[in-house]
Amino acid sequence: MNKTVLAVLCAVLLLYVIGITGDRYLLTIMIFGSAYAIYAATLNFTAAYVGQVNLGHAIFFGTGGYVSAYLSAMIGLPLALTIPVSTFISSAAGLLLGFLTLRAKGPFLLLVTALSNLVLVNLVYSFSEFTGGEDGLTGVPKVSAEPSLNYFIFVSYALLTTIILTLILRSRLGYGFKLIREDEDLAEAMGVNVVKYKILAFTISSTLTGLAGSLYAHYLGVVGPGVLSFDLTFQALVMILLGGWGTLPGPLIGAYTVTFFNEYLRALGPYRTLILGIVTLTVVLRFRKGVYGALQDKIKLLLK
Repeated sequence: MNKTVLAVLCAVLLLYVIGITGDRYLLTIMIFGSAYAIYAATLNFTAAYVGQVNLGHAIFFGTGGYVSAYLSAMIGLPLALTIPVSTFISSAAGLLLGFLTLRAKGPFLLLVTALSNLVLVNLVYSFSEFTGGEDGLTGVPKVSAEPSLNYFIFVSYALLTTIILTLILRSRLGYGFKLIREDEDLAEAMGVNVVKYKILAFTISSTLTGLAGSLYAHYLGVVGPGVLSFDLTFQALVMILLGGWGTLPGPLIGAYTVTFFNEYLRALGPYRTLILGIVTLTVVLRFRKGVYGALQDKIKLLLK
């Protein structure tokens, strides 16, 4: 068996073992870490593998959360309907953003996606009768009150997201995405439909992220403007860089590391951000593929 695959299987087994500990505090941290891992993994997909850095990634997460919360808390629809409907609408949001950014590259892409996010945030405040405004929507029914079950749901979905993205990137479709990242003109010359592939990349990313946002809203029981915050996207970028930009396990490693870091250094207040920044810079400068790259090197040495 491939050494890397063996190491990944051991890590997955460890994640599921944590779920049976019953430690509510640990499970809560891990649930948040898993939600951020999905967010970071889908952002890493479009940014590192397709070359489309999306500063409006929170649009998908927030849309999933708000739509699911509104349909369940305000209209009274069951979760069996609200979750798939909110995921579908998030997918549509990705399709729309994909169209809006078709011709945008570099700083223009960053500007268009960031402004799109800003517009949605303003709409949330403007239509407070539907969104709850600054207070958000409360009374959102939970999937379960049992921490272990919530943990297994989020961890399983984080791993499933990684598997789905892995299969996509190892397929012919993934080859097309990587070609677009390297050179759009070359990709077109080789028969890749750049327009279709870009829109598809945003749609895949928004669908997976939207479902995570929906589950997140049903876990917390409330959803507010924070799910559309630029802070989420910035934090996800830090997670990706720390874990390993352009690697599939990297966002998961980065998300869990940053979540634990923020929790256990909470007493340091604003200084923890400074420390995290220094640690991230040190890791990125030392290892091109972040923590994942460092782990790969260590595993290769141990298994020689």
